[in-house]
Amino acid sequence: MATISGLSGMVVVYPIDIIKTQLQSSRVRNIGLIGSIISTTGSIISSSGVFGLWRGFPAAALGIAPEKGITFAVNDGIRDYYMANHPHQKLSLQEEIIAGTAAGVAQLVITVPYEQVKIKLQLLLYGESSSPETELQEEIIAGTAAGVAQLVMYVR
Repeated sequence: MATISGLSGMVVVYPIDIIKTQLQSSRVRNIGLIGSIISTTGSIISSSGVFGLWRGFPAAALGIAPEKGITFAVNDGIRDYYMANHPHQKLSLQEEIIAGTAAGVAQLVITVPYEQVKIKLQLLLYGESSSPETELQEEIIAGTAAGVAQLVMYVR
C-alpha cells in the first residue's frame, strides 16, 4: 500500500520536480520566480509536449518501492522492539519520535545517491550536462559510497 500511495504522490509532484531541477540548473533571467516557473514550464511543454513534464518518470518511479520499504521496515522494526518491552501499552511520544527519526535517517542515507542520479538523468533529458556518461558513472560510484559510509557510521 505504501508503494501505491508513494507512486500516486509522485505522479502529482514529478512535474514540479522537473521544473525545480530545470530552474536550479539554468541561469534564470531577472523576471522573478513566478515568471521563471511559467517560462520554464512553457519551455518544457513546447519542446516535449505536456507529457514532457513526466519525462523520465518510469526510472524515477523505480526508486519509490525501495524508499518506502526502507522507511516502513525501519519504523516498524523499532516500534516492534519498543512494544516487546511493554506489549499492552501504547508507545510513548519519545519512542514514536525515535522510530520515525530513525526511519527517516535510514531512508535518506540510502536514497540520497539515488536522488543524485535522478537529478543527473533529468539534466541529461534536457541537455544540461556536458559529459553525461562519465559524470553519471562518477556520481553513482561516489554517491553510493557516501551513502554506505554514512550508514556504517550511523549504525556504529
